[in-house]
This record gives sequence, structure tokens and C-alpha cells, in this order.
Amino acid sequence: MASIRKIGNKWQAQVRVKGFKGAHRFHTKLEAQEWAFEMERRAGKHGKILTTNTLGDAMEKFSNEISPTHKGERWEQIRLRKLKRDPIAHILLSKLTTQDLQNWIERQQTASASIRRELNLIQSVLRHCRTTWRWMHDDITKDLIKPPPSRHRNRRIWPDEESAIVAQLGYKEDSPLRTNRQKLAVAFLFALETGMRQGEIWKMDWKYINQPKRFVTLPDTKNGSSREVPLSSRALVLLDKLTPKEEGLVFSSKQESASAEFRKAVKKCNIENLRFHDTRHEACTRLAKKYNVAQLAKVIGHKNLNSLQIYHNPTGEELARLLD
Repeated sequence: MASIRKIGNKWQAQVRVKGFKGAHRFHTKLEAQEWAFEMERRAGKHGKILTTNTLGDAMEKFSNEISPTHKGERWEQIRLRKLKRDPIAHILLSKLTTQDLQNWIERQQTASASIRRELNLIQSVLRHCRTTWRWMHDDITKDLIKPPPSRHRNRRIWPDEESAIVAQLGYKEDSPLRTNRQKLAVAFLFALETGMRQGEIWKMDWKYINQPKRFVTLPDTKNGSSREVPLSSRALVLLDKLTPKEEGLVFSSKQESASAEFRKAVKKCNIENLRFHDTRHEACTRLAKKYNVAQLAKVIGHKNLNSLQIYHNPTGEELARLLD
């Protein structure tokens, strides 16, 4: 490990790895850091850095310092907590190997898409270990055999499922909203109308909703740019049920709690393989009947038009009606 400290008007870098120990003084801290890193890199060819940091320690540091700057922080924090409970988290970074990561991949029993997302997160943590914190030298992820990409989900949400879920959440068209579960039902129906992501809905602020002109502005989306989402008459009715304000979050409950409540409702309805995110596919499938590909891309925020093919998912019956 390298240590950098100021002695007088100079910066001293000290490096200690197996088979190598050295120190040198520089005029600037940056020069000291660069020298230390180079010495560690050279020594790394002959020995391993003497560090007591584990992969779990690196995940904790990433969780505290790096993840909060990401738009996907909520997902990352949930996954990091899970990963820190895995045996691989207890392995010292100096002893962590490609085979350890390969064994982790083979132990997973989730869909390949989930494995690949978590693996990408681990790779991001290890990249910071190498380039930012200087806890590692080698990229042990470059030779990993990753699971093949999963097929895109094309789960439709049928009218009877939609009705069952909102009923389970206690929602009635002609009744006022009194509980968070009923407001969750409104969020579910609103997602089906707009194709907005769950995270976008939970970040939605009243000040960005233009009801007279029928659109909501999303200033900070997943792909890094803002967009305007048109609001159907049905979407406007749903918003009116929430008592519009000048500003403030439209949905004040925590997104994580809402997600858990939604999963419970789906389970109680005996509906299989349905997630809140499936509302996006269903909404886009419906909107594809009203918009051309370019318009649909603008509404839902996709920059790759080819990716919209997964949303054009009509049933055979629906295609047959177009022939008449």
C-alpha cells in the first residue's frame, strides 16, 4: 500500500509491497501519487499489494462515495447491500481472482440479465479500486465468461389483471383517495397511460405539470436529457384525484415501499411474472397504435429507434383487426 504525507514543504510517498519498499519526496502531492502508483504497478508484477481491504470494504466505500452521484443510486444501494452478504465480499482484494468472480457468476440462480447487471456493478467497484483508490493493479474482470444477454421482456398487462390489481389496492373510480395503497393504484394506472418509468413517476413534481397544455416535463431522465410527456384525458383525470398543488412531489411515499406494496398486491391477485416496470411495455404497446416510431421515441425517451421493436407487440387478434 502507498501512503502520502506532507513533510515540511514537500510530499513524501512511501510504498510497501511484497518484495519492494521505497520512499521518495516531491514538490507536489500529485507527483507523489503518480510515483507511488507507478512503483506499485511495477512491484505488482512481482508481488501483491499488502492490503487488508476486502471486496466488501470496496463495496462499502463505493456505496458511500460513488453511488450517491449516480442516477441509479437506489438500485445500486439495494444490490450492494445484497452483494456484501455474499461470501465473495469477504475475500481480500489482494487475493481476489478471476476464478472467484466466475464462481460467483455460476452460483447465481437469477435471470442472466440480473446477473449481468450485478456483475457490471461489481466491475464498476473494481474499476474504482484500480483507478481511483489504487487498491488494485490488475483488471481481473476482462477474461470473465458472462451469461448471455436475456431476451427483452414483452409481458403484456391484460384488462382483468389491471382491474384485479387496483381493486386489491383499494382503488375505486368514484371514491376519494385516502391511503397510500390507493395512490399507488393511481400511479400504476398513470404509468399505463404515459409509459413513464417508475422512478420518473416518483420524482414527478407538480411544478412541471402543465395541465392546460396537457404535458409533464421530466427535467432529469435516465438517458441524461429532459423530455416532455403528453398527458391523455385519462391521465389528467388521475392527476386531479391527487389534489394538484403548485409544487412538490406528486407521490410522496417512498418508491421502495411502493414497489414492495405493489409486489404484495400482485401476489395476492395470483398474477404471475408481473412487475411494475411491465407497465412501460404495455403503455408503449398501446401508444404504438397512435404514434409513429419517431413520435413514440420522443414520448418514452428512447434514442435507439431499433429498441422500439420490443414495444410493437400486438397480439395476433389485434393484427387481424387491422386487415378489416
